[in-house]
Amino acid sequence: AIPPAKSYQPPSAEQIARWTIAEHAPLRLLACYDGFDDLVFSMSVAPSGKSFATAGTKLLTWNVGEAAPNADLTKGLQGKFEPPLHDVAISPDDQWLAAGDNKGQLWIWNRTAESAPRAIQAHPSAVVKLAFSIDSQQLATTGYSGATKIWQVADGKEIRSIEITSQRISNLLFVAEDRLAVVGASASIWNTATGTEEHLLAPQYVQSAGLALSHDAKTLLFNDKESKLHFWDLAQGRISLDLPEPAGAISIADFSDDGKWLAMTSGDSVQILDGTSGQLLQVNDS
Repeated sequence: AIPPAKSYQPPSAEQIARWTIAEHAPLRLLACYDGFDDLVFSMSVAPSGKSFATAGTKLLTWNVGEAAPNADLTKGLQGKFEPPLHDVAISPDDQWLAAGDNKGQLWIWNRTAESAPRAIQAHPSAVVKLAFSIDSQQLATTGYSGATKIWQVADGKEIRSIEITSQRISNLLFVAEDRLAVVGASASIWNTATGTEEHLLAPQYVQSAGLALSHDAKTLLFNDKESKLHFWDLAQGRISLDLPEPAGAISIADFSDDGKWLAMTSGDSVQILDGTSGQLLQVNDS
């Protein structure tokens, strides 16, 4: 017997409105510098947005809008550090700049004083990732072994060493003064004061290292093993939003200052999402 035909109701105006992607002005490329003579592995933008630093064969500082660096911080350090510099970070208060070299040394510059950098033997081999705490008082570093160390920025004193994993950690991000998000063999949040894991965000290997903290420090973006995006409510300690479609291997992500937008890179494209709903708004091929 042939089953009776089903009748379908047309979508309501409310449903159509919910499915409709709002129009937004496309992103516009403001500047592009493609004249690097050396490898660049990492970049960090100052909180003011007026300057940034690049790390690789050299550690250079730049002013936005200028075609040449204003300083080479590795000049005069030849023989003291081993390139490449795998990561660089500028502290949230804009006072400190830190970078890690290929033989495990952590270098810290005071950006407000004309003084030599502090050098610390942080790890047996390369310092691959580092991150400043939200209050700029502490610095987390990790190497190839998966051990993560917490340092006091002002005097370079080691506060704690945390054995998070035996594998390489691909990203670190402070989400509170004593809470550190980590991506590697899994994605998790650790209490740096006690050295204990507080939340396991994704239990299996996470392919994409992207992490982003909203500027009000309430929401953390992370990927799972299938490259699906999740918003984590830091106050409630739970996922507040799941984005069902895989976003690809997100390597870099950041919220706008007002939390309205979320920008992230996946392969050779830049994706712009609504910072609250996670709705995809734009895809820009780079």
